[in-house]
Parts: sequence; C-alpha cells; structure tokens
Amino acid sequence: KEIQLQGIPNTFNLFESVHPSSEQALMGTTWIQKLRLALEEDRVFPLFHPIVDNQTQNIISYECLARIEEEGCIVTPGSFLEAARRSGLMGNITRTMINKCFKIFADKEIAFSLNITNEDLLNPTFIDFLTLKQRQYGIKPERIVLEILEDIILNDSNHTSLKNLKNFKILGYKIALDDFGSDRSNFNRFEQCGVDYVKIDGQFIKGIDTLERHQNIVESIVFMAHKLGIKVVAEFVSTEAEFLMVKRLGVDYSQGYYFNQPQKLN
Repeated sequence: KEIQLQGIPNTFNLFESVHPSSEQALMGTTWIQKLRLALEEDRVFPLFHPIVDNQTQNIISYECLARIEEEGCIVTPGSFLEAARRSGLMGNITRTMINKCFKIFADKEIAFSLNITNEDLLNPTFIDFLTLKQRQYGIKPERIVLEILEDIILNDSNHTSLKNLKNFKILGYKIALDDFGSDRSNFNRFEQCGVDYVKIDGQFIKGIDTLERHQNIVESIVFMAHKLGIKVVAEFVSTEAEFLMVKRLGVDYSQGYYFNQPQKLN
C-alpha cells in the first residue's frame, strides 16, 4: 500500500499492509488446523515432570504435561493452547492425556497430576469419563491430583465449577491450584472446594534466594496454607540456591529443572 507524503510531490512511503493482529489471527488459524491433525494422527503425548519432597528429595509424584510431535520436534503448550481454547479442542486434549497417562501409571504406585480446564469442569460427561478410565486401569482416585488454575474458582459466579470440584473430592481425587499467587488469591474460597495443594507461581520462585519481597510472599503463602492443612509446591525451581531458600521458608515440595526436565516414562 502507498501513501503520498504531504508537502513532497511525487514522493511515496511504502509499508506492509498486513497488520500484526492479522498475522496473529493467521497463526492462530494455522495452529487450530495443526492441532486437529495432531489429534487425528495421535501425535499429542505426555511428558512427566517430577515433584520432589524438599526434605528427602525423593520423587513423590509426576505432573503430566501435554506435548505435540510436529515434524520431528516437540511442541510445548505455549504454541497451541490458545488455538485449543479458540477451537473448543481443550477437552479433546484432556481426554487424550487421561487415556495415555492412566495407561502408563496403571502398573505404578506413584501419584500423578493432570491439568484440567474450566471447560472440563463444566462438561457434564467429564466426571463420568474420568471415573470410567480410573476404574478401567485400576487406579485409586487418591493417587490422582487434578490441577486447576485459581481463576476457575475466583470467576465461578454460579458456583458450578466449585460444585463439580466437590464431587471429585467426594470420589477421592486430590485438588491442586496451579500458578498460585498470580491472580486474586483467596484462601477462604479455596478452602470451600477442599484444595489439597497450592503450587506457587514461578514468578515468585525465580531469584527468590536474593529477592526479599519474593521471600516474604512465599513465606506468607506457606503460613496460611499450612494453617488450613494445605501442602505447598514451589514451581520452576531452577537452581540450588532457589531450592535451599524455598526449603528454608517451609515449602513442602518442589518442581523444576534443578531436579529434572520433563521426561518420558516407560
């Protein structure tokens, strides 16, 4: 596209006509197509990130993380989650992960956690699907932790998600709040749905060994959580110094590259 510059005859300025928002929309559409194909071709798969006990440094559970195999490369959720939300495919990813993770953990005794979305909680068939798979693979509900984002509860105006979480608790499943502290954290609301774990958002863990403000935030979260009988997990622990600090602050468990990268399990 050309625009003539004012006051300069026969002089034009050339610029690219594609607006950044148009490029983003195109990229989103491309990933919707890629995601549909990945699901059809069974290229959505789990990697497993260990969670360790801060006192013993033993692995006590694994978080199941969705990945896509794309032309020989591993694609992380940052590339496809927004496309999944826009296209209504989040539930497809969750069910694929449940199928594959339950099969892997069927012959193991260790606990594991699955990320579920508000779309899953609002789907009336989801609890039946999860219970069916749990029974099919002979996995006790107490071994399964359902990880949700805290805004699911905070924005639950009609309390539907909260009621469904309570139903999971009645069946024996554990509940963890992911990225805790990144939103309008409210312990009273979380206590209502029987939260078992809070996972402190990584922004407060990065550099915690030198940042006093982050230390104060984490110490406050640990104090309130323990008062309510809730265990605390530090996410994105990357260095020994960060690990020693969260341990000193009373955090129960840690997860991050300091211990191991997400991996496959046999």
